[in-house]
Amino acid sequence: MSMQAISQDCQIRRIHGAEAGGQTTITGAATVDARPFDSVAFVASLGDITSGGTATLKAYGRREYDSGSWVELAAAAAFTSADGADDKQLVLEVRRPSPWSELQVRLERADQNIALESIIAVCAAPPDRPAGIGDDVMDRTIVLGGVEA
Repeated sequence: MSMQAISQDCQIRRIHGAEAGGQTTITGAATVDARPFDSVAFVASLGDITSGGTATLKAYGRREYDSGSWVELAAAAAFTSADGADDKQLVLEVRRPSPWSELQVRLERADQNIALESIIAVCAAPPDRPAGIGDDVMDRTIVLGGVEA
């Protein structure tokens, strides 16, 4: 049995930066090439959320060599805030993304202001094919057994 290391078996990419509080749909996140991965999890980190605000994270796919429109996938991650619900995350995972060669997400914000801190994509490769570090990671260190410095 082999030991798994998230930073070796996954690529971690920031695909969208911060957006001020608002009630509009956030589009324009970077496209993720899903072909080499078994799973892609999108994590939207939300900042200040006005009570009653609704956030919905939706995934979209596009087939290889298709420059047409994006197709909305069936699942979504949704949250309606209560008082004191700032600094939360929405996670939406697309497993076995085939037949989609490209994935993208959109964050729908409604009813009250919701700020976005960032959206990251965690892309998991099959166990027999390490994902590699990815272009967005500047350094990676793995510690075994909690060795003290």
